[in-house]
Amino acid sequence: MRLELSRCRIDSPIIQVAHDGLTTQTSSSTIKMPLLDVYDHDAQSKSVSHNRQDSAFAEPIVLVAENEERSESIIPDESYADCRAFDLSATWTQAQEKAVVRQIDWHLLAFFCLIGVAMTMDRHNLSNALTDGFLDDLHLTSNDYNTGTTVSLIGILASEFPTQFLILRYGYRNVFPWIILAWGTVSWSQAFITGRTSFFVTRFLVGLFEGGFTPGTILFLSEFYTGKELVPRLAIFASVADFSHVVSSLIAAGLLRMRGVLGRPGWFWLFIVEGIGVFLCGVFSLLYLPTSITHTKSILWRRPWFTPQQEVIAVNRTLRDDASKGQKDAHHMPSFGEVVASWRDKAFWGFFLSALIGPIPRGPVKLYLHLNMRRLGFSVFKSNMLAIPAALMQIITVLGLSWSSERFNERTWHCTVAAAFVLPMLIALETMAPGGNPWARWTLATLIVGCPNFGPIQIGWLSASCYSTKKRATLLASNSVLYLVGAIIATQVYQKSDKPYYYRGNIVTITLAVTSCLVIIGQGYFLRSTDKKKARQWDSMSVHEKVVYQDNHEQREKEGNRRLDFRFPY
Repeated sequence: MRLELSRCRIDSPIIQVAHDGLTTQTSSSTIKMPLLDVYDHDAQSKSVSHNRQDSAFAEPIVLVAENEERSESIIPDESYADCRAFDLSATWTQAQEKAVVRQIDWHLLAFFCLIGVAMTMDRHNLSNALTDGFLDDLHLTSNDYNTGTTVSLIGILASEFPTQFLILRYGYRNVFPWIILAWGTVSWSQAFITGRTSFFVTRFLVGLFEGGFTPGTILFLSEFYTGKELVPRLAIFASVADFSHVVSSLIAAGLLRMRGVLGRPGWFWLFIVEGIGVFLCGVFSLLYLPTSITHTKSILWRRPWFTPQQEVIAVNRTLRDDASKGQKDAHHMPSFGEVVASWRDKAFWGFFLSALIGPIPRGPVKLYLHLNMRRLGFSVFKSNMLAIPAALMQIITVLGLSWSSERFNERTWHCTVAAAFVLPMLIALETMAPGGNPWARWTLATLIVGCPNFGPIQIGWLSASCYSTKKRATLLASNSVLYLVGAIIATQVYQKSDKPYYYRGNIVTITLAVTSCLVIIGQGYFLRSTDKKKARQWDSMSVHEKVVYQDNHEQREKEGNRRLDFRFPY
C-alpha cells in the first residue's frame, strides 16, 4: 500500500524483535506512531541511552514508538536510494545496532582512514621537501612558497562548491574516484617542476582536485551514521590524518636521502612515490566504493556489507535520526536562491566565523614548523623527526576532546577550551627574547601545533544543526571554504620582514585566538536562546495544532531547522 503518491512504499516486511534475534512477518495494516514533540538531538540521545542501559540488551529497543500522527513524517520519498529497506515499524536491540555500526566502521570508516593517510601525506609533501633544499634548487624564495600555498588554496576554493554539488547530483561513488585519480596524476608530476611558473601551476591544480574532498566525504559519511555517531568518526578521521604526519615524516626522512640517485634531488623521489600512492587510492576507490546503504557490492567486494535485516536497521536508524535524508530533493543540486538562503540563516553565522578564524592562531607556526627547525640549526633528518611529537599530541587531544564531547553531550565549551588552549604558548613565544634555546622554541611550537583540534566537533555540530541534505551540503562546503580562507590568511601572517621570530605575527595570532573563543561562546548562546524561544511557541500550541503542523510535509522541508519542533544541539 501507499500512504501517498510521492512517498516511499511501506508494504515491505515489518521487522519484529524477539529476544533471540530479529524475525520478520508480513503486515498490511496501517502503521501508527505517536507524535514526537520536538526533533532534539540532545534529548533523543539521552532518552535512548537511558532505555538501553535499563534493558541490559535483554529487551527490544524501540527507537520510535507507535502512533498515527507522526507516521508519515519520516517516510522517505520513493526516489530515496535505500527506499526498499524502509520499514516504519522496525525495532531492534542495541546489540543488533552495534553490529551494524561495526560493519560500517569496518567497511567504510577504515576505507576512508586508509585513503586519508595517503591524501594527507601528499598534502604535506611540500613542507617535507623544504628540508631538502627545494626552494634553493628551484631558486624560489619564502615569499614564492607563501604564494604557492595561497595559489593551492585558491584552487581548492574554486572547486569546493562545484565538487559538492556534483556529488549531490551524481553520487559520491561516481565523482570521488575520478577526482582522486586526477589529483594523484598532478601530484607526482610535481617532481618535474623546473621553476616558479611550473610550481604555481602544479600547486593550483593540486588544490583544484583536492577541493571538495573533506566536505564531500563528511556528507557521504552522514548518510551511514547518525549525528551523534558522526563526531567521534570525524575525530578518528582527523587523528588518522595526524598519524599520517608521523608516517609522512618517516617516509620523507628515507626518500630525501635518495638525493643524487639518477642525478635527482631527494624531493623528486618524494613527489613521485607519494603522488603514485594517491593515484592508486583513486583506482582502489573506483573499484570499492558503495553507492548507498543498500547498494554496497562492488568489483572488489562482491557481497553486500549487510544482511537484509541489517539493511533495514541501517536505513531506518539514520532516517529516524534525520528524516531529511529521505526528502524528495535530498540529492538534487541546490538552486542559487537556496544557497543564498542557507547563507542568510543567522543560526550558522557563528559557525562560519569560527571556521574563518579557527585555523589562523596556530596556522603560521604549523606552516613553518619544518623550515624553522632547519633555521634553528637542526639537520634535515632531525627537522622531520621533530615534527612527529606534535602530530602524536594532536592525535591524543582530538580523540580525547571528541570522546568527552560525546560523553557529556556538549559542544560549546569543548570547542572554547580547544580554541583557548593555544593562548599560553603563543604568549610565551611572543615574550621570549631573541635567540634563546632552540629546544625551548621547539617545545612551544610543538605544543601549539599539537593543541586540540575542535574541527570534528564543530563540523558535526554544524551538520546536526541542519534539517536538509541540500542545506547540509551547502553549509559544509561553505564552512570548508571559509576554513581555507582562514588558512590563506594564516600563510600571510608571518612575513619576511618579521623573521626569524615573527613578533608582529604572534600578536595577530594571539588576538585572533581570543576572538575565536568569544565567537564560539556567542554561537552557543545564540542557539540556546533560539531553542528557548521556539520552545515557548511550541508549548503554547494545542496537541491538534502540533499534529497539523507536523503533518505538513511541504512546509517541513521548506522550513528545515527554523521549524518550531526542531532543536539545535549546543
